[in-house]
Parts: sequence; structure tokens; C-alpha cells
Amino acid sequence: APTLAISDATLVEGTFGSSSMVFTVTLTPASGQVVRVTYATANNTAVEPGDYTSSAGQANFVPPANTIDLINIPINGDTLNEPDETFFVNLLAVTQGSAIIGDGQGSGTIINDDPLPTVQFSNPDYTVNEAGGTAAITATLSAASGRPITVTASSTLSGTATPVVDYTPVTTQLTFPPGATTAPFNVTIQDDIFFEGNETVILDLSNPVNATLGSPPTATLTILD
Repeated sequence: APTLAISDATLVEGTFGSSSMVFTVTLTPASGQVVRVTYATANNTAVEPGDYTSSAGQANFVPPANTIDLINIPINGDTLNEPDETFFVNLLAVTQGSAIIGDGQGSGTIINDDPLPTVQFSNPDYTVNEAGGTAAITATLSAASGRPITVTASSTLSGTATPVVDYTPVTTQLTFPPGATTAPFNVTIQDDIFFEGNETVILDLSNPVNATLGSPPTATLTILD
């Protein structure tokens, strides 16, 4: 009996709307009778309906020379930076004619085309009253991502403020789960009875993972005396 097989396929994701990924189903050799085989998509790391449109149907082969049929699966573009993702198109059952299913699973790879987002402070300058206890600082992403993002935030670079005496130096890893665009951290301020004028602490971002450093990667925290 003739053998049915389905190809793998790839497509660059695109940004908005949908485009079609094309899988080729072949019948080898040609048959003297009509052959029909059902198919359906299945999730892998790509998930419908966000990444692609779930589809099911039938591939048809009509003699004498029809040995190829094409399956078009809509792919849904987005603006998330994410790993390349895959889904499957499975040949399920021969519903007409005589044929066997050989390679019955096609793997579809959606190629990411979105750049890494940038990570930076929400402002280049922050202020806090010396008696305020803590300064709330926020790191932001230029766009939401489909990947988890981490970056090291620190207040260990001295401005005019004295570490330990005026503030508690901190180095911490900030995490942005997929879809998040902000991550907070705090700098603890030490109050005293001395008049010393306003003082500054330099804040720093470094070692981004799944992102690049944007502007500003540093910021100034002013402690108001």
C-alpha cells in the first residue's frame, strides 16, 4: 500500500496578525484510488490560540497524479521576545482508500523575531527624606517579555553619602516573570542628628539575563537632610 508522510515546517513569527505555516503531506507512490487522511494540531512549547490557531481537517489525494497536499496552519504574531516554539500536526487516520501512515507527525517551528527588551531604572533621579526609613526604587523593562528576566541591582557605589552610616548598601537580584514590566527594591536609609546637607547614593544595574541594559543603567538617590 502507498505510504503517507508529513513534513516539518518553519516560519518567522511576525509582529501582528497571522500568517500561514505550510506542511506538505505526501503519498508514495501514487494510488489508483482516492486517498483521504485526517489531521489535527497539538501543542508543544507553542500553545494555541496565542501562538497558532488550532486546526483539524483532511488531506486529499485524487488519482492519477495527485501525490501531494498542503496543510496551512495560521501562526499568530506578537511582540514578545521568547524562545523559538514548536507545535505538531499529526496524521490521524486514513478515512478513504488504501494507505498506511508512515511519518505521521510534522513539527512546526515558530521562529522568534522580537528583540531582547532593555532594563533600566524608572527614573534617573530619586529622592528620600533622611527620616523616611526606606527609598523605593523601581527597575522597568522597555517591553514585556515571554522569558523570565533577571538583573542585579545595587546601591554599593558611593556618592557623597557614606555607606552604613547614611544608608545600608544592598545588592539584590531582581526578577521579571514573563509578562511583567516592573520590579521594585528598597534602599534602607539611616537617620542621624547631624546637619550634613543633602547626600547622594549611586544606584546600579548589571548582569541582565534575557535583556540588555537600557538607559539609564545607573541612577542617583538623593537623601534629603
